[in-house]
Amino acid sequence: MSSIASFHLIPLGKESSLLAASEVVRNTTTKGFLFFKKENVETVDKLWNFLNEFGQKQPAFEFSGYAFNSLELLLEDQKVGLYQYEKQPTSDAFRNGRDDFGSIFDASGAKQTLSALKGANLSDSAIQEFMQQEYPEEDLADGIEAVRAAADIFERWLEAVQENEIGLLMF
Repeated sequence: MSSIASFHLIPLGKESSLLAASEVVRNTTTKGFLFFKKENVETVDKLWNFLNEFGQKQPAFEFSGYAFNSLELLLEDQKVGLYQYEKQPTSDAFRNGRDDFGSIFDASGAKQTLSALKGANLSDSAIQEFMQQEYPEEDLADGIEAVRAAADIFERWLEAVQENEIGLLMF
């Protein structure tokens, strides 16, 4: 199983449109009669059209998005919350409309998160020690590289958020 992590910059004035587009709608129709009825569920997801029109996708993360889960756990061990400076009500509303993870940062939250991230111990030895405690030996080399890459690209993504934008992290 895999997960894709991505980050998009969205104009600040489009926040409510983003939330409206993020809600996945499921339409159920029934065909047939009596014992031969069949339900069809059509899923309408407008988020991707919204992101194509208004979002600016940032450089791709080349590893599994699950590396962000490992990064989050590593930082929690250091009392650093990866998402503590997200726009909480907006992020919650985004997640409630979808079946996947999303976190929204305004410029201030991005700067605070970036500062916390840069203040954390993300040395190769700290990542290796954490990974050895959490994962089997055969996953260590790839896992260490993926967590390092997640920290590096998340810093780049957060640095890109300007005053007139919000950043959307999805995985």
